[in-house]
Amino acid sequence: MGRREVSLMVGGPAGAGVMRTGQVLAAMLIYMGYYVFGTNEYPSLIRGGHNMYKIYARLGEPVYSHYDVVDLYLALDKLAVKRREREVKANGVIIYDSDEVKELEKARDDVEYLPIPLRSIVKELRVPLVTRNMAGVGALARLLGVPFKYVEKAIRRIIPRYVEENIRVARKGYEYAEENYKVKLEPLEEGEYKPRILIDGNTITAIAAVKAGVKLFAAYPITPQTPILEYMARIADDYDIVVVQAEHEIASILIAIGAAYAGVRAMTATSGPGLSLKTESIGLASMSETPLVIVNVQRQGPSTGMATQQAQGDLLFTYHIGHSEYPHVLIAPGDIPETFKTTMEAFNIAEKYQLPVIILLDKYLAESHYTVDPKELDISIPVERGLILTEKDVEEMKSRGEEYKRYKITDTGVSPRAFPGTQGVVVRAESSEHDEYGFYTEDPVKVTAMWNKRWRKLETLAKELEEKGVETVKYYGVKPEDTDLLVVTWGSTKGPVLEAMKILGKENISVGMLQVIYMKPFPAKKVLDILKNASGKIVAVENNYQAQLALLIREQTSFNIPYKIVKYDGRQFNPYDLSRRLLELAKNN
Repeated sequence: MGRREVSLMVGGPAGAGVMRTGQVLAAMLIYMGYYVFGTNEYPSLIRGGHNMYKIYARLGEPVYSHYDVVDLYLALDKLAVKRREREVKANGVIIYDSDEVKELEKARDDVEYLPIPLRSIVKELRVPLVTRNMAGVGALARLLGVPFKYVEKAIRRIIPRYVEENIRVARKGYEYAEENYKVKLEPLEEGEYKPRILIDGNTITAIAAVKAGVKLFAAYPITPQTPILEYMARIADDYDIVVVQAEHEIASILIAIGAAYAGVRAMTATSGPGLSLKTESIGLASMSETPLVIVNVQRQGPSTGMATQQAQGDLLFTYHIGHSEYPHVLIAPGDIPETFKTTMEAFNIAEKYQLPVIILLDKYLAESHYTVDPKELDISIPVERGLILTEKDVEEMKSRGEEYKRYKITDTGVSPRAFPGTQGVVVRAESSEHDEYGFYTEDPVKVTAMWNKRWRKLETLAKELEEKGVETVKYYGVKPEDTDLLVVTWGSTKGPVLEAMKILGKENISVGMLQVIYMKPFPAKKVLDILKNASGKIVAVENNYQAQLALLIREQTSFNIPYKIVKYDGRQFNPYDLSRRLLELAKNN
């Protein structure tokens, strides 16, 4: 029996293959039977700077977050050593490139510093320099007692080119560690391998959109959303999707609105600064009742802020987005299966209710890699396009002596929609206030009726979500009435909270967690029922300064959450630190 959990890290300069190396290590651990979580960090620079990839793996149960301290660290240059050696546990190991780091001042005496000549190994084997990191992977694997066959499998799974050369380099690093390192580390226990997907939130969003039937995707590159655009561009021909990299953010959303008006499922994606530019156009989609899915991957702001760092500061912005008032839907998933499911739900909602739907991700969820069991993604949601008039419907309507009203007032708030080109009708769209036919009006009676009609959509949707049993909120842990602490959170912060709950369980602290997923329409009754039944202290845990979900809950329910734990330094919570703060709160009378 060996160790059943491990935390690893790779650090080095941009362009050195840090992220790819981390993914190889993650895949290696998957083949060992482990659940894995991997996250990255990189500076907001066009070129250069220090990159990092961190992994936490556990045998036998899912992993929801990274941990700040690591057991082993592969450092690819001197800056990587000095910048992150403090993040290695006592009695941990730092493997560094001795060809790159000629002299090393060791800042710690409780850590083993192990050199490996990465460049020399590559030169000896006469293979491309780009393969050098795999020697470090091999050495690290040997220290952990990982059979080399899993290293080879991981390389074949992750590395796109020079595969055989990378395997040779990794084997050489494995042998080098065996011959030169005398460190005694508890080897990893090998588990039963089960096929698991290693995937990030950006990619799963794109895949879900394809499964939902998206036919046009338009976006402008912006961190950390750009991988969605890149992925959609790669698969566009395979799935008959029009992918447009527009000249700017405003153009991208207007292209998507035009496509949706013409009758296809359309999506755009961006991050906070880009969403600010799209705001007026979101109002256009709502006023013209044009269905549209918008993905916003949050990052640290304001302005350009820290473009490559984590934040959850856009909740209130996206909830109240735009000038004046108009109905839209806001969904904030917290992990990969939720992102997959809610993205497909978003397309149905957008078309059935003819309004914009915003999917609110964040950098940590979008760019971190999760191991997911394929069965968790075995989700089938039938396509529902709503009230679309066919030519047969038009003929029947005319036979009854009725005229087509694009914005017909209905009890549900949803009007029949005809696509341009449908024989027998004129399809009008109006960005200004209008009557049922789509003609501009300032008549106060008609204006009031039209506002009421549009807002009824959210009332109807809320009833549908309840009737269908859609998970607008989720609850984890002990029952609210048995809690010492009840944590309220959303988005990717869910992961560190779940990990902190495991730690607190060992301290005999009873914890429950309320996660809100559907923000608009807000599930006020469900949230309030849970909060009112809590016996312990209620605390909001959020990646923003104001505890924005707590503010939204107070706005929608009048319930004030008395305690807040917030983090706004551009990084996600570390479960150890979070559990310590929660423990202090639980024990402080």
